[in-house]
Amino acid sequence: MIFTATGGAGNNGTNGGVGGAGSTVTGTANVPAGTTTLYVNVATGGGTAGGSFAEGGAGGGASDVRTCDSTSPSCFLTGNTATDPRLIVAGGGGGGGAGVDLYPAPEATGGDAGVTGETGGSRPNGGGGGGGGTQATPGAGGAACPVAGLPVPGTPGTPGGGGTGGNGGGPMSGGGGGAGWFGGGGGGGCGEILSNGTEGPGGGGGGSNRVPAGGTSGPATGPAAVTITYEQAGGNNGGGNGSLLPISLSGILPMYNNISVNHNVKSPGASNTTTQRFGLNTP
Repeated sequence: MIFTATGGAGNNGTNGGVGGAGSTVTGTANVPAGTTTLYVNVATGGGTAGGSFAEGGAGGGASDVRTCDSTSPSCFLTGNTATDPRLIVAGGGGGGGAGVDLYPAPEATGGDAGVTGETGGSRPNGGGGGGGGTQATPGAGGAACPVAGLPVPGTPGTPGGGGTGGNGGGPMSGGGGGAGWFGGGGGGGCGEILSNGTEGPGGGGGGSNRVPAGGTSGPATGPAAVTITYEQAGGNNGGGNGSLLPISLSGILPMYNNISVNHNVKSPGASNTTTQRFGLNTP
């Protein structure tokens, strides 16, 4: 099976930084023996932003294909390729940190997703940008800015999930981390922002990807989605001898079962190739 997954972009912060870009990952993954159902998740797990009035942007969700139902408590994400149920993961971008209308904070950008997610942007003496997820660890939460007002740091990411952006204790908040193989950390919050380009919150870090061996990854080539291309082995009218894996969708998408191919597309002994694309607007 050939999988192409695209993670979601981070959201922009109010009067603040632009959200980071998601990733697109393509590769052929080996489905574990005995697997009868695959579960597809599109743009899920992005970190929320802190704040109350001028909020940072939420982190972008990751898109993945896994061997267990994400709603089941037994579907545990480890970030270890030997035990994690996810076969492919495209990370989401970090959310941008917030500003105010008189003093916008365009520097508080969300980090892009990637094999290693980027760190979120920040301003001098402001809340730190959330760290990007890596292949082995989640991104660290951004530090709170060193000013009065009880600012709150961002929280770190987790396997699969983005960190939550820190709440500045006032109207400005850090951006949420992007989800991924390991999620990015949330941006640090701040209680104030100044007209000289200092202080203010940080942006969320980007999530990391899981790229199957021999696969590729790069910046997102479109909106969050998952595409699965698979072949039905040959036989009479191109479909007699093969077994087709039923593919179900979980998370925010409806469930599909027993996806079939047109057995009359090719001549006897040939194989049929079928592509299914699953996006946020699947009916």
